[in-house]
Amino acid sequence: MSTNVNTTLAVGAAVIAAGTTAYALSSRSRPFYTANEIGQPVDNLSAKSGTDRKYSTPANHEFDFVIVGGGTAAMVLANRLTERSDVNVLVIEAGKTSKGVPASRIPGAFFQLQRTERDWSYWTTPQKGCHNRELAWTRTKILGGCSSGNAMMFNLGAPQDYDEWARLQKGAEGSEGWAYKGFKKYLQRFETFVPHPDVPCPTEERGKAGPIGYFGFFTDLGRAFIPTCEAIGIPHVPDINTSK
Repeated sequence: MSTNVNTTLAVGAAVIAAGTTAYALSSRSRPFYTANEIGQPVDNLSAKSGTDRKYSTPANHEFDFVIVGGGTAAMVLANRLTERSDVNVLVIEAGKTSKGVPASRIPGAFFQLQRTERDWSYWTTPQKGCHNRELAWTRTKILGGCSSGNAMMFNLGAPQDYDEWARLQKGAEGSEGWAYKGFKKYLQRFETFVPHPDVPCPTEERGKAGPIGYFGFFTDLGRAFIPTCEAIGIPHVPDINTSK
């Protein structure tokens, strides 16, 4: 595929391996609701002949941005870029779409993606604190990345982690924007959070009008686990995805 590119955003990729699929996005592709359904495939780069190609794009087609790697963050970036009506984005992803893959949408079935062609099948390095074992480290090889195979659970991370990112930049321009105080508005922007009625929690730090909506979930095991932790002195935190 021959494509004119005005601006390129390449993340960790010098060469595009065979088997990669390219997805074209523009304002005409909106609205975006799920990361693994964004865009349309424009070319099968692994095809060896014209008869093998399922999709095609004009040789002179121009893209304003090329994003290499179609993981979760890439899909958010593509979403934001194409909020402008005059922007076309090309996303190049090694994995395939999750359409027709039920395990990418059923939380209890996410393990069916592990150690398959839809998993990068990484392993951790041996670590002393883990008895020098190597452990499987799943990274989903699907458009949308690990948002397509993470059991629909997430943790935004401790505020101290964001503050450390800012400190590591040692006063560089824009570094304070990585601190939790400055970054929090972006976390709120992406979500619409609805707490579980049985687990009341403050919502002033949570997003209320973002594109990703989800509900608090409380299992019977959780109903027993939380008071058990409190009984042995572990304080109860109603919501771990806040500054508290």
